[in-house]
Amino acid sequence: QGGRKRGREEEKDAGEKDAKKAKPEAGITIEQRLLSGQLAALMLCDRYITSGRYAQVRTLVERVRDFIEPHGLAIDIDFAVRYGIACEILGDSAQADVCFGHLLERDVDKYADLFVLVSHTLYGGGRFAKALPFLLKMRTCELTRRPEYWMLEAKCQVCLGRKREAMARIDAVLAADPTSTPAKLLKERLGDPDWRSLTPQLQEAAR
Repeated sequence: QGGRKRGREEEKDAGEKDAKKAKPEAGITIEQRLLSGQLAALMLCDRYITSGRYAQVRTLVERVRDFIEPHGLAIDIDFAVRYGIACEILGDSAQADVCFGHLLERDVDKYADLFVLVSHTLYGGGRFAKALPFLLKMRTCELTRRPEYWMLEAKCQVCLGRKREAMARIDAVLAADPTSTPAKLLKERLGDPDWRSLTPQLQEAAR
């Protein structure tokens, strides 16, 4: 009996050791599951955005948030921005600004693609003043220090009635690409006395 008792105790000790070893693995498994689920959800978000299903984007992001928060995790900035884009398109600009505000605090070099998404979304929604802080920050990033974004900034400045600032951006575009037809045409139009008539045209084109 003493031998059987010692045997059971040894088995118990071995089981406890195995259980302690298994705990970290179980934790990693949960983290991997959460990460895998978020990546899949992010891909689905992008499919919804591409197909114009913005209500589904909001619903999906809310489900992801409800799923990860019990594990002590916060919603990732990638989801927050996509949620903001959906809100902006659906007319909830106040909530969109909250989401986009989190991005503006981040490093543009790390989140350049999100800065591009937000600036285009705000410009397309006619919220030129809101788009400018993102475009200005994009000047400091090598990936987004490009004439196409300077042109977008110039258009925002025109729509806001800021001719001098717009001309400065157009000159930057032409310095980088002297053959840029859009920049040449916009500069020519800004030289007209009625340059402010450009504003409704640009606003309509942005939609």
